[in-house]
Amino acid sequence: MAVIGKDPIPTGFDAINTGGCDFGEPISSVRIELSQCAPRSWDGCTTGAGYESQVAVVPVPGGGSVLPFPLDDLRAPVIDAGLPDGIYHRQVTAITPEGNALHVPGMENVHLVHDPGSLQASLLRHQGRWMRLGVADYTYAGVWLCSCPPAYRAIVDVTVRDRRIADVTPEDPAVGSIPEPERYLVENVFDLLQDAVTRNADRISVDYDERFGHPETFLITYDYQATGDEVGGALRNLTPLRP
Repeated sequence: MAVIGKDPIPTGFDAINTGGCDFGEPISSVRIELSQCAPRSWDGCTTGAGYESQVAVVPVPGGGSVLPFPLDDLRAPVIDAGLPDGIYHRQVTAITPEGNALHVPGMENVHLVHDPGSLQASLLRHQGRWMRLGVADYTYAGVWLCSCPPAYRAIVDVTVRDRRIADVTPEDPAVGSIPEPERYLVENVFDLLQDAVTRNADRISVDYDERFGHPETFLITYDYQATGDEVGGALRNLTPLRP
């Protein structure tokens, strides 16, 4: 995670790993590009028209063929203060004196925020942990809280396989089928929370699991003045499964 308008564009492969690239020929500059991801990026970061971006070209003094990452010595520019919070794709390209472009692989997406202590920053930080761990198969005990029919609010056991709902079983057999089972995907709970942040809901309360990053409990009040404009839930005892 990096702070917009304050931190330089991140040029490490990720938040932990460093390394270097030997391009086998002199490098005269490095092109660094940030491209905002689509709001729902669970199948990979997608970018396109209407998404914000920043491009910087940094000269390489001496024109050596080996570059260490992160590019601390090259002084990458500060992240553009006008960029919105969100997940960004990073593309780094080494440029030779002849103009040849050499792509640098392995750059992970990065989370950018204006306020590292904000609800948005906390959401992105935990979302990033969940995405990095890549938990695709799991079970948990869940419940949904809202002004809605009893079947919608039933206590359930959730099973997910390959990031798809495999089974949602109510604790009470008399409940019958559970409506809209896809809402129990962890990714969709993150999307619900992001929507609440984007809409500036009157209240957003969420506790995250510090191991896996998923929301454990959450409560959203979109409008204090509206009746029934509240939704919440709990995801307890999430356990990864073997594929």
